[in-house]
Amino acid sequence: MPGTMPTIDRDVLTRLQAGDEQALRRIFDDHYSALTQEAAAVLEDPAGAPRVVENVFVRVWDERAEFESPEALESFLHKATREGAARAQSRKAALHRFESHEGVHGAHPTRKEPVTASEAWAHVEHTLHARAHRGEAEHEMADHARHATAEHVGGMTKRRPWLWPAIGLAAVALVVLFPIFLIDRASEDRAVTAGLRSREARTLVARQGSRTAITLGDGTDVMLGGDSRLTVPPGFGDRLRGVGLEGTGTFVVAAGQPIVFQVRAKDVAIKAVGTTFTVRAYPDETFVAVRVKEGQVTVQAEDDPRTLSAGQAVFVDASGAMRDPTPQELDEALAWADGRLVMTQKPMREALNHLQRWYALGLVVRDSSIMDRAVTMNVSLDSSRNAIAALEQSANVKFGYEGRVRVLRDGVKK
Repeated sequence: MPGTMPTIDRDVLTRLQAGDEQALRRIFDDHYSALTQEAAAVLEDPAGAPRVVENVFVRVWDERAEFESPEALESFLHKATREGAARAQSRKAALHRFESHEGVHGAHPTRKEPVTASEAWAHVEHTLHARAHRGEAEHEMADHARHATAEHVGGMTKRRPWLWPAIGLAAVALVVLFPIFLIDRASEDRAVTAGLRSREARTLVARQGSRTAITLGDGTDVMLGGDSRLTVPPGFGDRLRGVGLEGTGTFVVAAGQPIVFQVRAKDVAIKAVGTTFTVRAYPDETFVAVRVKEGQVTVQAEDDPRTLSAGQAVFVDASGAMRDPTPQELDEALAWADGRLVMTQKPMREALNHLQRWYALGLVVRDSSIMDRAVTMNVSLDSSRNAIAALEQSANVKFGYEGRVRVLRDGVKK
């Protein structure tokens, strides 16, 4: 807890922001034990707590320039730990459900001895240092694979063709290889499941108030919405093409690849070949939304798989049941992909969460009665000022400052 740990020194924060890894180590050493206990209190299996805290410190390094004060960093450590533990718990349950549905029973390694602080720091350090090397290695492996394939195909073309025997062999191969094709598809799913669990998986982040463009190793373009995380497993592009999503993102999938691209969102798998689609799956929401802009995707959950074509959408609830969303639901869930924030008669509490997510706009409400008011708005994500104006008009409130604190007050004149 905050009161049981050393306070972060301003000089240490300054060194961290300048890229001093030893400053990160100092903060890690001071906070690791308490944060691990905090994560363990949320997790069903406390053995996962060190991994949660390790990920928090990788995020601290990635976002070090954003912390305006030691207090802001300290608050981030606790909030990120709690949220990370909740996501880990949710992800573990979702993976178990997916494995049960697919009939996949992968190994779940366990460790009897607890992870020490030194081992945990070594994992953080390895993650920070391995990114560039891993990217270079993956490209090198892909080049070798392409070169070997070209040599093999080139050798085959030199052989004399025998038409009728070849046709007969092709027919036999079809009968023999089709079941193998199905087995390979199941193997791909298992590889994605294992890869998303891997300690070597990378996490790419779009912070609150931002939309982040990413190009994956296979050429797929991703636009992450605010407060979202994309998990990319090791070997992506060569051995598998699956990613994990917490939050929301639009995917423009690179075509012409031998392996199907898939997104895992909670316990839903969205599979596509060369198409454009948007997914929403925030941990604090009870649904997964999928909308297809171009091409086709297959959505797989507890219900039978459903194929969606361009212009179609589906909502998947926590039980895995699928349904067609209303136009209003679809706008509220996915209008961000068109640069808009849409809310219709949402409670003020929920509206404030959306403003924080999409504009990084933290607002303090002194009068609790305001929290019961309904908010309706349809505004551009490019202007927080317009969002505040729409909020004032919709809920009859007034925006202002108390020192540097942004507050909302009752707009009714008394």
